[in-house]
Amino acid sequence: MMGTPLELWAQERTPAELIASATASLERGETRNARLAVQAVIFRHKDSASESERAEAFRILGLLAYYEGEIARSRAAFLQYLLLDPQAHLDPAQVPPEVILVFEDVRLRNTAEIDAHRKRPKKRYAVLNLLPGAGQFQNGERTKGFLLTGGIGALLATNLSTYFLLRSYCDRENRTCQSNGESIGSTARTLKSVNYISGIAAITLYVYSVVDGYKGYRRIQEKESAPAMSFAVMPSPTGGTLGVSLDF
Repeated sequence: MMGTPLELWAQERTPAELIASATASLERGETRNARLAVQAVIFRHKDSASESERAEAFRILGLLAYYEGEIARSRAAFLQYLLLDPQAHLDPAQVPPEVILVFEDVRLRNTAEIDAHRKRPKKRYAVLNLLPGAGQFQNGERTKGFLLTGGIGALLATNLSTYFLLRSYCDRENRTCQSNGESIGSTARTLKSVNYISGIAAITLYVYSVVDGYKGYRRIQEKESAPAMSFAVMPSPTGGTLGVSLDF
């Protein structure tokens, strides 16, 4: 059965593209387009979408439902958002206060369930940054880790192979380089240049690996130890007030 052009469009898009489209549609007030895009992420791409993409889809769905007067569905979507991202908050600069009140009330009413989904910080080791690429893997930068490990490994292999070739061809005492009785001075000079360049490049890349890995390590440590902002909804004669606190 063929769907509408909009449904067919949603089927052909990646979760990231659908999230971007839903965000833009929400800002323009095109609620139907936004709803279709996030529903495609939640249901059609439930196995391929990342956890952060699914969380963002539920956030947008919660906003859509609230703006359309479907408060119960809005609360249900916000709960799924918080289960996927327990530390999530709505931006007061972009979301009306009454929506934040509902969102934080969902958090308060489901604290135990949300806390059960909260991820504990992984134990990290600063010493791993001394191993080529290991710091990047620990920081979750797998592509960079593979590139650094492969690059340093290739440069070291080149440096060692040219070193042993020079040792086998060249006599340090009389400073001559021969292969099968023939002089290979030009080849030896090329090998020596490659040996020096690959060695310097390997050291440079290793230093970058250590420094970059440690910077990422510090950034993640600071993020995990940063004070968490929490909100509380308190009754008032006009309906409710929103309190903010920091937990250190």
